[in-house]
Amino acid sequence: KVAFTSANLESELEKRTRAAMNSASFTKVDQENGKLAVSEIFKWYTVDFGNSEESVRAFINKYRHNPIPDSYSFEYYPYNWKLNKLQN
Repeated sequence: KVAFTSANLESELEKRTRAAMNSASFTKVDQENGKLAVSEIFKWYTVDFGNSEESVRAFINKYRHNPIPDSYSFEYYPYNWKLNKLQN
């Protein structure tokens, strides 16, 4: 684990973004059925990603090793609020 500092902030954020966009548990790609499911966080903040599903897909593909085809259907899965709970 690495602490975020002013010197490494951008590179650490990019590493974590790349990891999330390539993680099957975060970016759910169903190649057999041509579907893409992403967290509804992308829906809530669509304007920050260009204000369309196409721009969200472009953002995701910018960081993916294997880009998601434009022909794949697009859906959102519910945000897991348990992630925000403090755990002992």
